[in-house]
Amino acid sequence: LLMYLIRGLDKPPSIDSFMNLDIGFTCFSVFCVGSTVSSLGIRVPEVPQGEDSKSRSSEDSQSFPRHLVLFLVVALVIPFGVLIVLGLAKSSMSLDLDMDLLYEVKPELKAMKTLIDSMDLPALLHMRVGVWECMGKLLQWSAAGEVNSLIAFILYAGFAVFMPILDMCLLACAAVLDFRNKHELASKLLKASGKVRKLSMLDVSIM
Repeated sequence: LLMYLIRGLDKPPSIDSFMNLDIGFTCFSVFCVGSTVSSLGIRVPEVPQGEDSKSRSSEDSQSFPRHLVLFLVVALVIPFGVLIVLGLAKSSMSLDLDMDLLYEVKPELKAMKTLIDSMDLPALLHMRVGVWECMGKLLQWSAAGEVNSLIAFILYAGFAVFMPILDMCLLACAAVLDFRNKHELASKLLKASGKVRKLSMLDVSIM
């Protein structure tokens, strides 16, 4: 998003602005993906059979009614869908220039106020960027031969956007299947959801 914002300010001959992802980004991306994927290989130790049956009976006695679980899942999935669409469509970062504040901080510039105002700097330095537009630009830069932009697109569109959506879809399907007494298939979807959740980077993206 920041790179898209900086590059969007490039309006020659008045303003020259450029930002690039360098080799450090490549190395860090490989580290992030490698460490995340390798976490899928960590398995929880198996519980001894006697203790496992006791824990299962305890969980069954404390479990919520299936219709309530389905209602809660649907009640959470719908706002998630609305918010993720709004988050993708709306601007996530913006830049504006306050000329009054500029003259207040730099009073010596008031002597050139007429010349500075004629350049219309607030319009030149006004920029708003959103996630959806950013992914489109990353694809465009990737097509131009920027390998790091392709890596950024895979991380952002795949791990930060697609994986959380897939995770929520799996959870919703598991809840519906469990409500229809298809417990084995619902259990498989829950396991798949756990793996997808480990690969999701939406929280990292927000940070």
